[in-house]
Amino acid sequence: MGKMSATEHHFRSPKNRDYTIDVSGDEFNAPTFVPRLSYKGGGLQSVPMESLVDSIAQASDVAFFCDNSVFEDDAPSGIWEALLTEPGKLTITVEVMAELLPWLKVRPEHPVLKAMKMKDSPIKIVGMQTLAEHDRNAGAYYTALLRARRRVINMPSVVEEAARLSTEGGASVTPYAVAQKEFGERAAKLSRKGVNDKLGTDEALVFQAARHSLETGQKAIILTKDSDIEEQFYKFFWLLDTHYRSMLIADLYSECFSRFPLHVMPNEFNGYPFRGDCNSLVQRPESLLHEVIPDRFRFVAVSCWRVGVKTSILTFGAEREMYRVLYVKGKTGGLNTDRLGGRNFHAYLAPMPLPMRLRGCAAVAHDIRHPIPGSTASLAELDIFQALFSLERHGHYRRVPKPIEERVRLLLPASSRLTSRRGD
Repeated sequence: MGKMSATEHHFRSPKNRDYTIDVSGDEFNAPTFVPRLSYKGGGLQSVPMESLVDSIAQASDVAFFCDNSVFEDDAPSGIWEALLTEPGKLTITVEVMAELLPWLKVRPEHPVLKAMKMKDSPIKIVGMQTLAEHDRNAGAYYTALLRARRRVINMPSVVEEAARLSTEGGASVTPYAVAQKEFGERAAKLSRKGVNDKLGTDEALVFQAARHSLETGQKAIILTKDSDIEEQFYKFFWLLDTHYRSMLIADLYSECFSRFPLHVMPNEFNGYPFRGDCNSLVQRPESLLHEVIPDRFRFVAVSCWRVGVKTSILTFGAEREMYRVLYVKGKTGGLNTDRLGGRNFHAYLAPMPLPMRLRGCAAVAHDIRHPIPGSTASLAELDIFQALFSLERHGHYRRVPKPIEERVRLLLPASSRLTSRRGD
């Protein structure tokens, strides 16, 4: 690993910035600064492995969710000891453990295997089956949604389009080329490997790390060498953030319907991605997507560290109030709200080809839904669209200098500085 991933290209591209928030230089430059409901990433950096191990060793009250790609015979010296300094610091999902055990069993002296055999093992094993029912349903929902992205190049419509273009043009056109054009480079690359495991290991890892932080408030860090996990991490939090804002606007809508002008749903959308004729478009100000987030919230950062020759650290500034999305998804079987009598609320409707005059609308609708094997949840068709397409936009935080008055004040001798008379 040495080059920038497709995820990083998308994240760092100015065209994918949705809005800008000014942040003071002191706050922006602080190593611990992470923007609220947005991402922080520094791109690929040369980080000495000993420095990485030191960072892990010094981290306290952090859960490291390790992917099996980190388990190698040439792993950095001291990394396992660093991960075993506190109970629960090394967290392994059941899905990762299932793939990891055959490797560990032929290495009986491995520190992790020895730690697992201890009476009071410091290693925490987490699995979907031990979660509350609503968490299991939410986990099934998001892992299935993310796994749908791995099927893009094998979708019948993509395969058929590749065959048609090959026949008409006289030159071979691959499903990968079609997927890349229709869904973007990130989706095409992710689907190249296909659904290569029955457990959804990568997707379960991302969900479990996020769920852990949202429920407990403890920072979670995914440790991996796999760019696919970084990509799924990026997509997951965009989806969750979208559903979070949808849930919050649905709360407002259910409390005061008259506040939101309604439009008739164009008939072509009553059959796809929605069903029936009891669906409506709801006019919402563009600013509402940003204004609806609560003034009081409990911040928690979740990170994905992709390590190797060069290291990439991508962090999302989440808030624990987002856990309610998982609760509602689990209780309703996949909806963003439990307040509209079984109808869903979608605050963001891309990639639906709505007329320009309706593109500032949300939808209150009955979804076309797809069952998830082994779960009572089912996937909303529009959510699948948004998972497949590269639609992500995110807030851009811009460093700004302090106001001139503040800069002048700091140049004065301490005895000459004006002090505020307001109470703290």
